[in-house]
Amino acid sequence: MRIKITQSELFKSLQIIQGVISIRTTLPILSYFLLTAENGKISLFSTDLEVGVKSGVSGEIIEEGTISLPGKRVLELIKEFPREELEISTEKNSTIIKCSRTRVRINTLPPDDFPDFPEIVGQKVNIKGGLLKSMIQKTILAVSKEESRYTLTGVFLLIKGDSIEMGGTNG
Repeated sequence: MRIKITQSELFKSLQIIQGVISIRTTLPILSYFLLTAENGKISLFSTDLEVGVKSGVSGEIIEEGTISLPGKRVLELIKEFPREELEISTEKNSTIIKCSRTRVRINTLPPDDFPDFPEIVGQKVNIKGGLLKSMIQKTILAVSKEESRYTLTGVFLLIKGDSIEMGGTNG
C-alpha cells in the first residue's frame, strides 16, 4: 500500500476513531486501527468489539492495500508532524510515514487479524444532525454516569414509522 494524505486530514480522522481504540486489552489488535486504501477511497476503522467507528478521508491512492497501525502511537506522531502532505507506505511487516525530512518506521500486525466491521442489523434511518443533537441533549441528563450500572449508561431509541422517540434513565 502507498498513499499520500495531508497531516490535517489524517489527524482529523484519527481523532474521530481514537475513542474506540482500546489501550489495555487482552487482544493486542484492538489497540490498533485499520487503514484501507481501495476502490478510490481511504478509510480508517477501529473497534472495541462492541462499537465500531469508521471514518473516510481524502487523499491520493498510489497503490491499494490494507494495514493495521497502533492507534495511540500513530495519533501522537501525526499530531507532531507539520501540516504538510504525508506519504504512507508498507514494507513487509512495517509501515513508513514520511513528511518533509522526517521518516518514521512503525511495526504493524497482520490486517487479517483485525475484527470484521460489525454488520448493522435492523432499520436504517436518516436524521438531521441538529435534530439528533437536540434529542441527545434532552435525554443525556437522565443517563447514569456510573459505569458499574452499564445498562443505564445509554439511551433507548424507538423508531415507529416516521417518528423517533428517545428516552433514558439513571435508575
